[in-house]
Amino acid sequence: MRLAVSGGEEKSESSDNLSHWVELPGLCCQAAGGHPEWADDLTIAWLLFYIAAHLMDKIQDQDDPDPWWRERGTGAALSAATGLFFTASLAINQLNTNSKTTPVAANIITSFNNSFLWMASGQYSDMLGPARTLQQYWDRAMAKSGSFFGLACRTGAQLATRETGQLATFERYGQHLGLLIQIKDDLDGKKVGVLESGAESLNPGYLAGFEVVKYKEILELIDGLKAQDLSAILLSLPVAINLLKENADSYNVLDEIISSQEFVIVYRKGSQLKAMIDSAIDGIKNDGTYDTIYNKWFGLVQ
Repeated sequence: MRLAVSGGEEKSESSDNLSHWVELPGLCCQAAGGHPEWADDLTIAWLLFYIAAHLMDKIQDQDDPDPWWRERGTGAALSAATGLFFTASLAINQLNTNSKTTPVAANIITSFNNSFLWMASGQYSDMLGPARTLQQYWDRAMAKSGSFFGLACRTGAQLATRETGQLATFERYGQHLGLLIQIKDDLDGKKVGVLESGAESLNPGYLAGFEVVKYKEILELIDGLKAQDLSAILLSLPVAINLLKENADSYNVLDEIISSQEFVIVYRKGSQLKAMIDSAIDGIKNDGTYDTIYNKWFGLVQ
C-alpha cells in the first residue's frame, strides 16, 4: 500500500496533484466553521479512494503505467487498487468512533457509497464508446470526477454545518473543480493550438501534457479547431468571448488560465500625454466606466 501511495522513487503527475486535492475536505470543514483536524479520517478515506479510482481508470484507459507498477504489470495495480478500496472503507468507518463526527457518520458513509456507484457508472459508459454529444460528455465527466470532488467538499463542510444551502454550494464548487480536472485529463496527449505570438507567455507546466501546435494567424487557429485537427485552442479572453457568442452551440470554455503576457502604453520621454492619460484612467475607474468596459469585453460568457 505504501508503494502505491508514494509512487516509489519517481514521482508521477498524479502524485504531485495529490498534495493539492488532499486538502479539500479539511479546507471546506474550516471554511464552514469547523477545525481542519475534524476531517482527518474523512481525508484519509477520500485520498485512498481517489488513488484506487485513479489506478482503475489508468488501467481501463490503457494509459502509460506509473513507475512503481510499470515492471510489475496491471495485476499489481489491480491488487493495490482493491486493497486501497477496502482500506478506505475501514478509514471512513472511523467517523463512528469520534464524538465530533459520529452525528453525521452514517450520512457521510452513505454519500461515499453512492458517489462510488455514480463513478462506476461513468467508467462503464466510457467502455461502451466515446460520447456522441457534448451533453453526454458532461454527464460522464460529472459522474467520473465531478461527483467525487463534490463529495470531498460537501462532506468536509458537513462536519461543521448542517445548513443545506451552504452544503450545496460547497458541493457545486467541488463538482466544477472535478469537471476541470477531468477535462484536462481527457485532453492529455491531444493536440492543442496556440498562437506563436503568445506561446512564450504561457506556463510550460500547463502545456506539458499536450501536443502543442503553433499557428501564425488566429483565423488559421480557429479553422484548425473547426476542422477537428485540434482538440482545443488557447485564446485571449476577448477573442474567445466573441467566438463563443457567434458559435454558442459549437464550443465551450474548458479552462481559464493566467499567462505572463502584459500590455503597456509607451510614450516619448517627457511626454505630456502621460499625465493626461493617467488622469483619464483614474477618472473612469472612479466613476465605474472602467468596470463597465471590462465586464463587456472581458466578462465571462454566461
